Amino acid sequence: MRSHTITSDQPYGFEGANLGPKPSELLLAALAACQEVTWRLYAEAMGIPIIWYLD
Repeated sequence: MRSHTITSDQPYGFEGANLGPKPSELLLAALAACQEVTWRLYAEAMGIPIIWYLD
């Protein structure tokens, strides 16, 4: 992860200090990011325009 640091922890109810996301939440975020990139690449290959909405 180069020079980046991620703090992972458990919530108070799980005997943690609630200092960061749970390992399972990090895993789900990684899977969601991978899926988003895959969908974008497939859409691009099929000529489907991607519209970005930034508020």
